[in-house]
Parts: sequence; C-alpha cells; structure tokens
Amino acid sequence: MYEFRPNKNKQGKPAYVGGEKMKNKAKQYEEEILEVIEKHKICRVEHIFGLYGGLRKTQFYNLKLNESNAIKEAIEKNRIKAT
Repeated sequence: MYEFRPNKNKQGKPAYVGGEKMKNKAKQYEEEILEVIEKHKICRVEHIFGLYGGLRKTQFYNLKLNESNAIKEAIEKNRIKAT
C-alpha cells in the first residue's frame, strides 16, 4: 500500500508515497458510496459495485472501505428498514 522512499521528509521521518493521498481518495469514495447506498437502498456490499461504477471491487477492498463503520451502518440501516 505504501511505497518506501530511501530519503527522509522535513521532520526526519521516513517518507511514504501515497499515504495521505490514499486517505483522501478513500474518504471521497466513502462519501460517494454512502450517497449511492441511501439513494438505492442497498442492503449488501456486493450491490455497491453494480450501482457505483467509479470503483472496482479490488480497489474497494484495497482501500479498506469494507471496514468503514459509516458504510456498514448505512447498509445495516437499510436492512432493518427492509424487514
């Protein structure tokens, strides 16, 4: 997930490529996915990929969006409403 660079950043810590950028991208995807979940009343994670074309399944899991509490709660809320 992170790529190590041999040089150090201004604080003298090892420099990582992609750390902050990945977090921002994951947050953006999370917000967009939450909108899709609410709009289409999604009850399963697998249904996200059919209705949201901006993200592949592998990217979803690599960004650890499957561990997002907000996404889990939104899906669970829809499941409760469906019963």
